[in-house]
Amino acid sequence: KKGTGYLAFLGRLTKNKGVNFAIQISKLSKKKLKIAGIVPDNKEDKEFFENEVRPYIDNNLIEFVGKVNDLQKKKFLGEADALLCPGLWKEPCAVTVSESFACGTPIIAYKISSFPELINHGENGYLIPKEEGIEGMAKYVNQIHKLSRNACRETAEKKFDVKVATKK
Repeated sequence: KKGTGYLAFLGRLTKNKGVNFAIQISKLSKKKLKIAGIVPDNKEDKEFFENEVRPYIDNNLIEFVGKVNDLQKKKFLGEADALLCPGLWKEPCAVTVSESFACGTPIIAYKISSFPELINHGENGYLIPKEEGIEGMAKYVNQIHKLSRNACRETAEKKFDVKVATKK
C-alpha cells in the first residue's frame, strides 16, 4: 500500500525534535505535512510551539493533528508517504522509526545517532548528511516514490520483532 500524499512528523513538539525544520522542509518541497504530537507543559516548549510552529499551521500545507493514540498512530504513519526526522540531537533510540517501519512507511532523517543503523539509504529511507540541512532533506521528498514500503516492513520485522528484541 502506498502513502496518501503527505509527510508525517511524530513526536514531542520541542526544538530538539526539529518540528520547525519539518515545516520548512514541507514548504520547500511544497508537500503537505501532518504534525502529530504533544507540546510538553513547560514555558520553553510552549513558547517554542507558539512562535515556531503555530504560525505556520494553515490546515492546508501544514496540519496539526495533535496527540495520537496507538490506533490513530498506525493510520497516521501508514497513510504517510514518509516520516520526517529532522532533529539534530543525538537520538539514542527513535521509537518512531520502529513504528514507521512497522507501518511500511519510509523515513527521511539526518545521518546521525541511531539512524544509520536502521535506515538503508535509497531502500527504506534517505539519510542526509547534516551539513546539507533542510534543503538536503527537501530534495529527497520528491524521491520517496523510489523507496520500497515492503523493505520498510521487512526492516521492522528483522530489527524490532519481539523475538529479535528478546534474543540473547
